[in-house]
Amino acid sequence: MRPEIVSLALALSFALLATGCSSNQGVPNTSSTQIPAISNASANKPLINATVNGDEPMNYTKERVELTASDGTKLVGSYYDSDSDRGLVLLHQLDLDRSTWDAFAQQAQRDGYVAIAIDFRGHGESQGSWRSFTDKDFQDMLLDAEAAASYLQQRGKRVSAVLGASIGANTVFRYSSIHHVPAVLLSPGLAYHGIDINDTTSNASTLIVVARGDTYAYGSSVELDRNNLFGQHDLLVLPGTAHGTYLLAEGNVTAEIFGFLGKNAK
Repeated sequence: MRPEIVSLALALSFALLATGCSSNQGVPNTSSTQIPAISNASANKPLINATVNGDEPMNYTKERVELTASDGTKLVGSYYDSDSDRGLVLLHQLDLDRSTWDAFAQQAQRDGYVAIAIDFRGHGESQGSWRSFTDKDFQDMLLDAEAAASYLQQRGKRVSAVLGASIGANTVFRYSSIHHVPAVLLSPGLAYHGIDINDTTSNASTLIVVARGDTYAYGSSVELDRNNLFGQHDLLVLPGTAHGTYLLAEGNVTAEIFGFLGKNAK
């Protein structure tokens, strides 16, 4: 069973949404909306254990690949191949890079998927520096997701699901709403650096994972779960304050994600 798939009490929801996360009260100014800080406790943890079920670290295939987004931006990614044709697109959070998905992608291979994790524009080995980005630059990260999905298709794989963390979750949600692909959102926010998803809706199967103490992401997740999702959807709430891919180190989150993918991935 899931650790806590919530049916949220109204009183708790109203208290959280009163912080300004509710679409009815407006979203925070995008110029000042920042990715929440990662708690020291989470930051000291590995993103995910390198072993699975106590086994030795798995053998896997990882290939550095270069992509070009439709606007000409040069991107770098890691492609994790397998015999499967089921592909996952993995998108990281602000100021991190594709390596945060590395162990998860290894586990995905073991579960019968291929995966591609990219460095967003302005991050890692990809072109640009996010610190000088405008809101439009952040919004154009959708083109990076499109490039990653196209790469899977060029390799003869289908895009079975898309997964993203924080600002990557917002980008994944936009992609999912357009292409009707199942999505996993780790710590989404109603508006991160101009990627405003208040009015974005989706009929695709969606799993949202968030920590209760991650206040802005939690309030945003409640709002999305109630008002923006019209397909099969679950909200998985964890204790603590871990944010984005740091949630992968919490409890049995990865097992929950793979359970969701097993039921919903195309």
